[in-house]
Amino acid sequence: MEQIVSSKLTAKCQPTFPAKIRGVMGLRPGDAVAFKVMPGEKVLIQKATPLDLGFARAQEGTLPGS
Repeated sequence: MEQIVSSKLTAKCQPTFPAKIRGVMGLRPGDAVAFKVMPGEKVLIQKATPLDLGFARAQEGTLPGS
């Protein structure tokens, strides 16, 4: 059964991950997360792996506005 867990953005537009979500994802303070934009206005969020972080670093400066 699908569950929807919601949260609000902070004043700096940073997400707060509820304890239930942190537990499911195995997140701890200082961990990085990766965002993948999917069709239909959906975003997949997962705990970032070293490969995700390396790819993100390689892309720095190549995106508009960076």
